Amino acid sequence: SGHWVRSESLYLTLEVAENQRYELATPDIYSAEAARDFLDNPQVTLSINGQQHKSVALLTQSQLLTQLVLR
Repeated sequence: SGHWVRSESLYLTLEVAENQRYELATPDIYSAEAARDFLDNPQVTLSINGQQHKSVALLTQSQLLTQLVLR
């Protein structure tokens, strides 16, 4: 569409296990409106060894730091 949509950095927290294959997939985004919708609720799909598809929320820097402090 020729539009630029910018955001702050987004982060993912993930506990991993040995000998597992992890894949992340973002939703298809073909318009500026879809990009803004994604940034309102940034989630990716996580697959482990080709199974267990689940949505995982991405965090802003302040959300990540808050999460780390509260641990």
